[in-house]
Amino acid sequence: MLIPGGIDGIETTRRLKRLLPQTQIVVLSGYADDARIIGALRAGAITYVEKDSQPERLIEAVHVAAQGTAP
Repeated sequence: MLIPGGIDGIETTRRLKRLLPQTQIVVLSGYADDARIIGALRAGAITYVEKDSQPERLIEAVHVAAQGTAP
């Protein structure tokens, strides 16, 4: 899925990490296929959370990312 501006979340992650390398990115996505997950992590995301995950999972991912570590 493309976001406004015509780029996808993986490319957005790649660009953000290039501009702001200290930023920790948690990808929240409706897709759970290996290619997207691996692509997001290779682009610089610290973790990947599916949209249908339990709210606690997203909260944990954000807290852990704020500490600079992967859950």
